[in-house]
Amino acid sequence: MKELLDMAQMAPPDSLAAEAGGPEMAQALIERLAQDDSPRLETIAALAEAYPEKTVRKALRRAVFQMERRGIPLDFLQENAALRPEPALKGRVGNELYARIGPVMDLSGARLVMVTATHPLRGHEVLIAVVSPEKGFLDVFAGRVNRKQLTRLEKDMEAEGQPLVDTSLVHSADVLEKAYQQHIRMNAGAPDGYLAIRPDLLARAARPKSPAVEEVSAASTETLQPPTQAQCALLFREACMERWLIDVDLLQPYLEEMRSAAESRLVLSAMSQADRLDDIRGRALSGIFTGAKMDFLRDCLTENAFVFRGIGRDDTAGISLQAAQECVRFRDAPDGSAFLRYLLDRSLAQAGGVDVGKPPEEDLMEENRTEKPLILA
Repeated sequence: MKELLDMAQMAPPDSLAAEAGGPEMAQALIERLAQDDSPRLETIAALAEAYPEKTVRKALRRAVFQMERRGIPLDFLQENAALRPEPALKGRVGNELYARIGPVMDLSGARLVMVTATHPLRGHEVLIAVVSPEKGFLDVFAGRVNRKQLTRLEKDMEAEGQPLVDTSLVHSADVLEKAYQQHIRMNAGAPDGYLAIRPDLLARAARPKSPAVEEVSAASTETLQPPTQAQCALLFREACMERWLIDVDLLQPYLEEMRSAAESRLVLSAMSQADRLDDIRGRALSGIFTGAKMDFLRDCLTENAFVFRGIGRDDTAGISLQAAQECVRFRDAPDGSAFLRYLLDRSLAQAGGVDVGKPPEEDLMEENRTEKPLILA
């Protein structure tokens, strides 16, 4: 110690920092040098900069406090941003970002995305957004929460049929950016909560494609059987599939045609009536599900398979992939898809349409008609 203190009076500050050999000696030297009548501030600065450990930062704070009380000018230390305790810590410890994502909840592609920035001192800054590539940002919450509140939020969402699974920053950025660009195109104003985290998120995620689609598709390259009625019923029993319904406005022309057919005064055999309704159903599917919509539906089903697999629902993940393959197989002839016919019948039943003879699952009860908030208050 004495040799290093003697050296401090003559040697360049950087040399003493190198000779200190570790944070313990650097701490002791800072504490001792601060007691001098004319402390060498450059040397104290060099020691603190060379050893940014917590013990050295604390020694620097104590030294600054003691020297200030003695009236020693500390302009050199205070002008050196790297040596002030808070900025020095911020320079070493940055936010850690991680993302979670929920299933697609309706045919607009609406889903929950959560991005959390975790800082050792400031806790959790969280962005929870309900986004849709067709409708933009539907709901946004951004704020600071503690770990207990964050866990409670995730459990409440899962209880409401919106389970979250870990995903990559690339995946979350892809979903959020598509919604953001649509939001801007709709002149809906920029979503403030997302703008705050967007630069950091995009800087860490540079690929344009969704890993969920890539990973799950790559794992299921074999040709799958079309889903059966029973399998479709099992898939739609998942709480997150409750809102998977064709928009009533799109159904309306076909609903009216079906009602007219059912109320016709012409006496038709049961077979002829069923054929007529089946023809209307086929035209409804072809009119509603164009090629682009089939591609979109394929991606939604594949994304849901990713989430189902993440929460351990391998059976529904497999059915979702079967339905996704049907969207490829019947891209230009959607009336051939067993999944889409089931979806249409389910939507007709929910809209109070004509009984087409193949009712969907029995648990479409009245309470399912009640809208639930997308983000819990």
